[in-house]
Amino acid sequence: MKSKKDKIFISTGSTLLDLCVGGGVGMGFPVGKVVNIVGDKSVGKSGLACELIATAKYNFQDRLRFVYDDAEMGLTFDTKNLYGIDIDEHRIQSETVEEFFCNYMDFLKSVGEDEVGIYVLDTLDGLSSLELKKRGEERIKAHRQGKDFDKGSYQMSSAKFLSQEFFRNITGETDKKNTLLVIISQVRDNIDPFSFTKYVRSGGKALDFYAHTVLWLSVLKKIQRLGRAVGVLIKARTSKSKTPRPFRDCKFLFYFDYGIDDVGGNVDYLFDFRTEKGELKKNAVAQWDEGGMKETKAEILQFLKDNQVEVSGESTKAKMLDLIEADPELLELYNERRGLVLSRKEMIAWIEVEMKEEELKRRVIEKWEDREKEISTKRKPKF
Repeated sequence: MKSKKDKIFISTGSTLLDLCVGGGVGMGFPVGKVVNIVGDKSVGKSGLACELIATAKYNFQDRLRFVYDDAEMGLTFDTKNLYGIDIDEHRIQSETVEEFFCNYMDFLKSVGEDEVGIYVLDTLDGLSSLELKKRGEERIKAHRQGKDFDKGSYQMSSAKFLSQEFFRNITGETDKKNTLLVIISQVRDNIDPFSFTKYVRSGGKALDFYAHTVLWLSVLKKIQRLGRAVGVLIKARTSKSKTPRPFRDCKFLFYFDYGIDDVGGNVDYLFDFRTEKGELKKNAVAQWDEGGMKETKAEILQFLKDNQVEVSGESTKAKMLDLIEADPELLELYNERRGLVLSRKEMIAWIEVEMKEEELKRRVIEKWEDREKEISTKRKPKF
């Protein structure tokens, strides 16, 4: 996927998330940049990274090169069955920030001029440092000799390396290549009493400064069937985005046995099937046909008048609908006028059977852009 300037963007697998992180420039994450995905455990960070790779593989085919640096060795998704691509075959493990630096630089060199690269680090929190490993060995040696060890502990050695060496070297090199570096971070409680931020993540100010996008994920609602969790509704927001539209948010669905449900998420957004808290609205239906009659009291009343049906001025919308349903011929005319009206479940099934996914995406993008126009600062140019 490319923008007007032929800049390559890598789709997340979710239309809404692509709009959120694209920031009005493109759809998805731009190559040549560092992005940071942040969230608590079991929030879908690794799942999103896998979806990113799988979508890129579908779009770029043999042009794609990728590495999944599983520092925590915690990747458990069966990507072979989910996406038809075995990410495990491209998995390595960096143990220190220094090793991660070397592995990433080697990967950058391996990406050809006509290729697209994705390097995922899962997670930054899982990396140690050479200084910490050396200190650990010294501590064990002192313990065996019955001596005290008082050289302190972590001393922010990883953060120092990241800020002073790692990011300064890799951001420029990454920009020269069609490569996206995805760094996953775990959240932790903020113990700073003078901060208004409840949660923080590793990487320090260096990651805040050098990252193109910082994306925070949180579970809005667990999706359950027969009392068992089968997926999650995730809320995503950008706390940093080097685009004309920072601080955007969206919701997307992730099923453990399917991945990101783009159709379901798009249907929810386009037809407002969910509340702000993520709950499905009861007995909600939606109209697919854009030119169909809306089920407002005024339009129903006009329909009855057009068909020479007398209605008292005090009739409610419910009473008018009962009047229509009582007459089979009138009901048939009414259904023709309003077009296809379906429940959420029926809508998703119909879209997939009729292969309307691209039209659905187009309409979602149009709705998103219409809202952007509504909030734009409508002023004449300064210069």
